[in-house]
Amino acid sequence: MRRYSLAAVLMAAGVVPALAETTPSPPMRTLPAAGISVESAALLMSGQQGGEIALGVVALPVRTDEGGTRVLLRLRLDGPSLLAGQTKDPLRVEAALYALDAGNGVQGSLLETVEIDLQALRSTVEQTGLDLLGSMPLKPGKYTLRMLARNLDTNRLAVRSVTLPMPEWAEIDPAPPLFPPPAQDPRVTVRSSTLGPLDPPLFPEDAALPATRAPAPALESLSAPAPSPLLATAEGRKLRAAASAAYRDALRQLAAGEAAEALAAVAGMEDSILQRRDTQVLLEDLVEIELEVAAELAKFDAESLVPLVRFHRRLHETAAPQGRRQGSSMAREVALGLIDLYRDNRGRAAVVRLIEASFADTLLRAGIRSRAEPLFQRLLAEDPGNELALLELAVDSDRRGARIQALGYVEDLLRAQPNHGEARLRRAVILERLGRNKEAIEGFRSVIQNETEGWRLRLAYQELARLLMPEAGAERSLREGLTRLPGDEKLTLLLAAYLERSGQRSQAWEVLAGFKPEGKNAGGAARNRYNGLPEELIESLRAELDREAAVHLATLAKALGRMGK
Repeated sequence: MRRYSLAAVLMAAGVVPALAETTPSPPMRTLPAAGISVESAALLMSGQQGGEIALGVVALPVRTDEGGTRVLLRLRLDGPSLLAGQTKDPLRVEAALYALDAGNGVQGSLLETVEIDLQALRSTVEQTGLDLLGSMPLKPGKYTLRMLARNLDTNRLAVRSVTLPMPEWAEIDPAPPLFPPPAQDPRVTVRSSTLGPLDPPLFPEDAALPATRAPAPALESLSAPAPSPLLATAEGRKLRAAASAAYRDALRQLAAGEAAEALAAVAGMEDSILQRRDTQVLLEDLVEIELEVAAELAKFDAESLVPLVRFHRRLHETAAPQGRRQGSSMAREVALGLIDLYRDNRGRAAVVRLIEASFADTLLRAGIRSRAEPLFQRLLAEDPGNELALLELAVDSDRRGARIQALGYVEDLLRAQPNHGEARLRRAVILERLGRNKEAIEGFRSVIQNETEGWRLRLAYQELARLLMPEAGAERSLREGLTRLPGDEKLTLLLAAYLERSGQRSQAWEVLAGFKPEGKNAGGAARNRYNGLPEELIESLRAELDREAAVHLATLAKALGRMGK
C-alpha cells in the first residue's frame, strides 16, 4: 500500500493549533515544521502565478457534524516537472495554501514539508505525480485560494491563485459522494490526518488508473479556472481594451525591428496587470487577450504569426532568470496558443514543424517535460523520423532511467536514418545499461569502424574497453584507441588502470610518464556531450526559425496596419 499518514499544520484565521504528528512509513517523512519561508510567503500574498511545476487542484465543500462548513482539497504536482533537475535521492517538497477573503485576510491555511525517498518511489512519482490531501474549515463566502509548492533542492516551484466559493450551509449537499481512503492507492499520496474518514475527490483523468474505487466528479474543479468575472464588467472591458492596445503597440515595435523594446513593453504590461492588488486578473485571461490579437493577425496572413512565436519563446527564456515567474507561464501559454493558431490557419507544414521543434526544445530545457513531450509527439505523428524530436526524447528518457523508452526512440531514428552516428552510439550505450552486453559490444565496434574522429569515436572506445575488462581485448582496444586518438585522457587512464590491475605496473607507469591532463573536462568531454541535448542541431533549427521570423516582420507590420484600419 503506497499511502502515508501525515500530520498537517492547519490553521483557520491563524488560531487553530498545530495537530499531532503521526509516524510515516519509511519511504516518506515529514520534516520539522519551520514555518513558511519569507520568499514563499511574499509570492503567495502577491497573487503571482506561474513557475516551472504543473499544479492542479480539486475542491469539495462539505458540511461538518458541528454545523459548520469545510472544504476538502486535493493538490497534484506533476511528476516530471517536479523531478526535473533532481539529482539527490531525497525529494523535499514545501507546500503552502492560503485562503484569503475579499479583503485579503487569511481565513485558512495549510502548510506542509515532506521528504520522499526517490530510491523507492522515483518511478511512481515520475509516472503519476505527487498528491497532497488536506482540508480547512471555512465559513460561507467567496475566497481566493493561493497555492505554492516548491522543490527545496532545485528551487523549482509552482504558484497558483484560483477562486474558491464556499456555499451557505443549507446549499451544500447533505450527502455528497463519499471518498473513503482506498485500500490500495497507485499514487504517492500525502494525506493530512485532518481529513478523517474522507478523501477529497479524484481528478477526472484518474478513471484510467487502477484503483479500488471509481472517481466521482468534484463539486468544482480548479485545475482549469474559468475566466475572471472581472472581464465581463465595464471595468474589465476597459482593461481588456487597454491590454490589447498595449500588446499591439509592442508588436509594432517588434515589426519595426525594435525587439528589445518590444520585449520590455510586453513584460511591463503583463506585470502591471497581473500584479495589481486592487483587481485580480487571472493569467488565463491575459493569455486570451494576447491570443485574440494574434487571431486577428492570422486572418490577414498566417505568416505574421511566425515572428510572434519566436518573440514569445524569447520572453519565456528571459522571464525566469529575471524572476518573472508569471511572465514565464504567460509566454509559454501564448506561444503554445500561437503554434495552434498557425496550424489552424494553414501555416506551411515545414514551418509548423520548425516552430514546434524549437519551442518543444525550449520547454524541455526548462524542465517542463509535461508540455514539451506532447509537442514532440505531435511532430512525430506527422514526421515519424524527425531527428530533433527523437534525439531529445531519447536523451530525456535516458536521463530519467527510462532505458526501454530511450531505446525505442533511437531505433526509430535508425529506421529513418540507418547511418545516423549519434543514434548508433546511443543504442550501444543504452544496450550496455540494459545488460545486453554482447549487442552493446557489437554496437560500439560498429561505431568505431564508421567514425573517424570526434566525441562519438572517443566514447565508443571508452565504453568498449569498460565492457571488455578484465579480458585482454580491453588492452588491444585501448591501444588502438590511443593510436587513433593520441593523448585522449580517459583512454590513457583506463589503459594505465588495466595494466596495474593485471600486474603490469612498470608498463602502467610508462603509459603515465607522458600523460598530460586535458584540462577542466578531465577527459570527460565525450560523456558530457552524450548526456546533453543535441546543441548543433537545435542551433541550426533556431537559426532557420530566426531567418523565417526576420523575413516575415514585414508581413507582421502589414497585418498590424490592416488591423488598425
